[in-house]
Amino acid sequence: MAALSFTSCLVVALSLLSSVRALKCYSQGNVTVPSCSCHPTCGTCGYTNDPTKAVDCITCADGSAVKPVYADGTGYCGEPPTGSNCFVQPEVALDNCKCHPTCGTCGYTNDPTKAVDCITCADGSAVKPVYADGTGYCGEPPPGTSDDTSGGQAPTSYHVVKSSMTLEGVTKDTFDAAKFSAGMAAALGLEADLIRVQDVTEVSRRHLLAAGVKVDFMVAADDVADATQGAASLKALDPTKIVESLKVAGIPVTAVSAIEAAPGEVAASEVDATSPTAKAPSPAPATTTKAPATTTTKAPVKKTSGAFGAAPSFVVATAIAAMAA
Repeated sequence: MAALSFTSCLVVALSLLSSVRALKCYSQGNVTVPSCSCHPTCGTCGYTNDPTKAVDCITCADGSAVKPVYADGTGYCGEPPTGSNCFVQPEVALDNCKCHPTCGTCGYTNDPTKAVDCITCADGSAVKPVYADGTGYCGEPPPGTSDDTSGGQAPTSYHVVKSSMTLEGVTKDTFDAAKFSAGMAAALGLEADLIRVQDVTEVSRRHLLAAGVKVDFMVAADDVADATQGAASLKALDPTKIVESLKVAGIPVTAVSAIEAAPGEVAASEVDATSPTAKAPSPAPATTTKAPATTTTKAPVKKTSGAFGAAPSFVVATAIAAMAA
């Protein structure tokens, strides 16, 4: 067989190098992201579906220690990233990001590009706060935001995915809402704080092979389109994947069935409702966080990018969390 030319060998070598580099991106645990290359400063990166920013490093390319930005330990290497007016946290800039035209600077999320993400205003005016971190909008209130800016009011309603499913092998005594939220977050690629259990009811054994419960829950969404896409994504999930994720989270489920999901909206007046069956996880801290290694999304202060596309707001997550408080 004729020897390969130098050019052919070089092409093969570069292809192999590219493949090896792609394996350094992780969506969760040891699950690699295909056709992905980490930021040059990162040795390995994660844990999202596209962990290519300078703040996504799991390890550093130069062997130094990562400066954590997120709760799962990922962050940046070397000096804090600069060169952008978008910030994932104070003094830590986001590459490949452009603020909304009304903002002078914006933050503090993975994608702070909305009109309500302003840290400062482009015209030098004062920001009207919407979120607990002080970010908000400049000028006139964007649609869906209260025009009473004196108190930094949150939107009057919240977009969600209204969902339910039946868990076989689980009873009300063995069900735990916090573990369920963590398991579903891992399956969906979302932060657990964006998932809230509303109700848990026993299901008759006549309809199941084993004891079971029906779980009604909500997933926070950014807008109608986000909720619609989220509902479709949830219904398309492989039940086996849901079972595996819930088992890892500590739910003794043997099978999942009757998965329902539809876009919906929750009035602000409803967020004070409580669920006697819900055991809510600890509220999100007022710092930048990201989903743990068992998920595929990051959740900074206000919102998170995930399987649903656009980022659900922290205000929405906090409001829904009140239901399970």
